Amino acid sequence: QYPSILAALIAIYPEFEWDSSVVRTRMPRKYWDCTKNQRLFFDGFAKKHNIQQPSDWMNFTYLQVAEEGGAYLLQQYDSLFSALQTLYPEYEWDVSSTRMQAPRNYWGDKNNI
Repeated sequence: QYPSILAALIAIYPEFEWDSSVVRTRMPRKYWDCTKNQRLFFDGFAKKHNIQQPSDWMNFTYLQVAEEGGAYLLQQYDSLFSALQTLYPEYEWDVSSTRMQAPRNYWGDKNNI
């Protein structure tokens, strides 16, 4: 009936906030295809590292996010910056204030010149 133990826990006990990184280390197939799940991961990462505003992401790298469970999720994006832009569209993302290095192919886009 449920595709995973996590899905069962969420359905049966919706009153709890389930942290997927604690419940299991391997996510159900297609879990990271859902942007809601991606955002939940980044929200948890931000809370854990006290990230309060977009510029705070400058202190974190793609590798750091990957090592804390976001590797497969990040494979869906060109960079950490592009993941953040997609998952948090309500923020104005300025590559110069949020990244020490521009994402791959950033300067190839005429809109960024």
